[in-house]
Order: sequence, then C-alpha cells, then structure tokens
Amino acid sequence: MAQGSAPTQSFAAFAAAVAGGTQSAKVLMIDGANPIFTAPKAWRAKDAIDKAGFIVSFGSFIDETSAMADLVLPDSTFLESWTDATPESGAISTVVSVAPPAMKPLYTTRATPDVLLEVGRKLATPLDLPWQTFDEMLKASFDAIGEEAWTTAQTQGGWWGELPRAVTVAGRPAAVARPRATDTRPEAVKFVEPTFDGDVAQFPYHFLPYQSLQFLDGSLSHLPWLQELPDPTTSIMWGSWVELNPKTAGALGISTGDIVDVASSAGSVRSVAFVNPAIAPNLVAMPMGQGHQNYTRTESGRTSRRGDRRRNRGPGLGGDARQGRPRWRARRPDRDVLGGRRASREATRRRNALMAYRWGMAVDLDRCTGCEACVTACHAENNIATAGELQAARGRALHWIRVERYFEGEFPEVKIKYRPVMCQQCDAAPCEPVCPTYASSHNEDGLNAQIYNRCIGTRYCANACPYNVRFFDFFNPAWEKPLHLQLNPDVSVREVGVMEKCTFCTQRITAAKITAKAEKRNLKDGEFTTACAQSCPSKALVFGDLNDPESEVSRLFESPRGSKLLEDLGTLPKVQYLG
Repeated sequence: MAQGSAPTQSFAAFAAAVAGGTQSAKVLMIDGANPIFTAPKAWRAKDAIDKAGFIVSFGSFIDETSAMADLVLPDSTFLESWTDATPESGAISTVVSVAPPAMKPLYTTRATPDVLLEVGRKLATPLDLPWQTFDEMLKASFDAIGEEAWTTAQTQGGWWGELPRAVTVAGRPAAVARPRATDTRPEAVKFVEPTFDGDVAQFPYHFLPYQSLQFLDGSLSHLPWLQELPDPTTSIMWGSWVELNPKTAGALGISTGDIVDVASSAGSVRSVAFVNPAIAPNLVAMPMGQGHQNYTRTESGRTSRRGDRRRNRGPGLGGDARQGRPRWRARRPDRDVLGGRRASREATRRRNALMAYRWGMAVDLDRCTGCEACVTACHAENNIATAGELQAARGRALHWIRVERYFEGEFPEVKIKYRPVMCQQCDAAPCEPVCPTYASSHNEDGLNAQIYNRCIGTRYCANACPYNVRFFDFFNPAWEKPLHLQLNPDVSVREVGVMEKCTFCTQRITAAKITAKAEKRNLKDGEFTTACAQSCPSKALVFGDLNDPESEVSRLFESPRGSKLLEDLGTLPKVQYLG
C-alpha cells in the first residue's frame, strides 16, 4: 500500500453512508479507480455516485464510472507527467520513487495534481499555495532533506535514507512506525460484510475470484497486448474461464472446454471450464478483469471483451453445470515439443571459426515463473500485431515466443513448470533447405534469418520446423493513431502472406555492431541483449556470443544442467535449457 492511500474499507463506508443518506458529497473526484466495475454490489457504489452533486473523472478511458461523470478531464499518462510514490515502510527510514516525464503529452491532457493546484487557486476562497506546478511541489518537499536530495531523486529514480519524524517527502509525511488507528466512525457509517445464507447442499463448493495476471482487477483489460497474452496456466486469450479440479469436474461430468454456469444466491455467471489439477477439489476459481460494459469491443483488439462480469458473485457451483457443446473463445494450443522424448543432458558447444559472432541463448527453467513478460516485450520490440479475438480463436495469433506449461503430480503435490520456446536458431535448420526463395537462410552471425521481401508464404518452412515457432501472417495490421507511435522504426512492418519468427532481435545486434565498428572494437558481452531477456524479471533468459568463451551464455552452455530441445533430430539448436 502506498503511503497516504486510504484502505478499501474507507471507501466502502463512504459509499454506504452516501447511498444511505447519512453523508453527502457535493463534488466527487475520481482518479485511477472504477468502483462501478470493481466494487461489490453490497457496497452500493453506483447509488452513492448517483447521489453526488457533481462528478469529475480523471480517467483516460470511458469506463463504467467515468460514463457517469459530469466532467471528464483525461489525465496525462505516467510517461507524460511527473510521478512519485512513497511505499509504506513502517520505520523511520523511507524510500521515495520519483520519475520525470519522458515525453510531451500527445494530446491536450494535464496531470491531475496540476489540475488540483489550479482549482485550489481559483476557489471562492483561494488556497495559499506556494507552488505553481506539481514538479515545483515535489522539489520543495525535498528541501528539508538536503540540497542534493532532489538531484539524486531525479538521476537515480528515487531517494532512500533515514528521516526525522517531522520531515515530509513528496508532500506526504515520512513513513514511521505508528500504531494502527482504531475505528472511531459512527455505527451508521460502518460497513458490514454480507453473509452467505444459501443452501449448503445446493452450493457445495467454494468460489474463489482472483486477480488476473494480465488485467489485475480489470483496469488493464483495454490493452490488446494483454488481451492476446495467453494465460500461463490455461493458455486462454480474450476471455475468462472457470477452473475446476479433475475430481470435481469428473463428479459433475465436466470436461475442459465445456460451458458451465457458476451460481449462488448472489447471482450467476456463465463461462468456459478448464480442468486444473493445481487447485483444491472443493474449489471453483475464476479470474477477474473481463466483462466491461463501457469499453467498445473491436476486432482490432484495442478494447476489452464485453460479457460476463466477475464482481458481486457469491460462492458456489450450482447443480448440473454443463451447458451446450465444448467450445473455446481463443486459446493457444498446448504444444509439447519434446513429444515424449528424453532430453539429452550432455552439454556441448559447436564453434564455427568462420563466424565472428555466434549468438545463442540460455534459458534457466529453474528461474522461469511463467509471467510471460518476454511475450509482451517481443510484441513491442518487433511490431507484432494483435490478431483480435476472432482471429485468435482460429489459431492466427502471432507469438514469436511462447511459454509452455506442464503439470506434474496431483493435488496437493502438483507442480507447474514452464518452458519458454522461441526459434532455436538451429545450425542445421530444417526450414532453410525447403524454402524455394531462400527467404529462410543462415547469416554470418549464425542466425536463422527471415528475409521478408523474399518470402512468398509457401509455409514449407513451418511444416519443416519441429519446434512450431514459425507463423503465417493472415492479415494486414491496422495501426490507427496513436497506436502508430508504438512501432519500432528499426523493424519492418510485415504484410499479409509472409512467414514471421524470432531472429534474436537482429536489429539490436546490427545496431550494436555498427556502434562497435565505429569505435573500432569488438562487441562486449552484456552491452546489449534481446527484448525478451531484457524484460525477464527473474533473469531466466541470458543472451550472448557463444564464440566468446568468457561470455555468460558460454558459461551456462557448459552447465551440467543443460539440454536442448529435440537434440536427437540433429538440428543443432543454439538455445540451451537449464533444468
């Protein structure tokens, strides 16, 4: 929780008081929240907002809450304005994060703190504010620490140290150890959790809604990159699902892909079932984040899916839940590239004296958490378009890197293991000799290059690849404003009819080689890396030159934990997996 932020229960009490008429709100300002969507029905958030005299929303999208506002003032994004945060530390020492804007606002937006400062100066009784802008306010808040504190915060992204109790940072009191305040609110304002009084026999299972890895509580579900990011456990895109243990599913006659109704005394919701051996037998789980009613649904993937809502639901799975025939919305097919083979544990290295560089990657499976940050980073770096829900449901989503998921054991001893799979950059690549136009070819750095202006889309290479890492582009992507600004100018935008795949971010390799050549030196290990390795929070992906015996990737290739995918096929891949 950020320093100074109010707990959830305070909003619940406020909403109940306003809706019940014991408290009034002449002006209600909403910033970075969508309580109409996220708050349970028992909190009566909609009734409370309806009774507010004047509603101001600082949201950048017209969601369920901002649709009720009298005035919408779009906030600048975190890249367009100053941002600050003070984590709750509970001690005299504190950490302050400060970030200046990285770009000018694309549109006529203003940062919310700047708006509030100007409003304060224009009240009937103006506030005596010594700052004209939010950055001046931030700078002034560092004066009590020392002259160099503000410079340090800007250059290093923050400040940390010990503070006197009276000092405030970023306009807030420094985090100090203090007892938890007692609840002194009147009884009429206190919020009481609703109790479940349903028939236990009719609702025999516990319902667990949980925050989605991609969308959190739904605040990020308008982003197409995240909508088309396969869930690490279920591989589902563009939709929600209901998770059941195999024993529960067997007792109810439910299989993965069936449509089920989840019902309780609070209501019901219909979604697709996924049999997950990693959850308890008496549990029914469902991710939150989908079901917005005010985001416009488009096939370009710019907004979230409309439909079932995950809030205001009680526990239970009612009766015979199976409905209709099996179907999926959009799901990446499960692929086991090993095909039952036993991976070799022999660590080998094949040098090629004709190449100045020989790029390879080591993947530490013991570090991979399945977060799929590498997948989204690859999309951003390489101008990969989102196919949209309908195209993704037909198997036409483009993911140059995928994270395979494997279940081992049964509950409660079940384990989930992940394996990132991308183009293995084979030294004896089976995709190369079958290409009639030499679009798939080996370059001087040992990479399996894909030359787009030669490709005529025969898909022979995809048929020959045993790793399923080549994709046919079925459509011409549309990059409407302002989405065109996200395109990487160093990477070509492909058109319909060509094959696509990972090339270890060859544009980054080329840029680094040009810089090194201008400086009359060889490339240094670690001075650049691929987008997937750069974004990996656990550093499970390590990229480098295999011809450099001192490089980190060469060291990992010598690890006794190492093995390669389908090494018995003789493709000589340059991706090493550490067990």
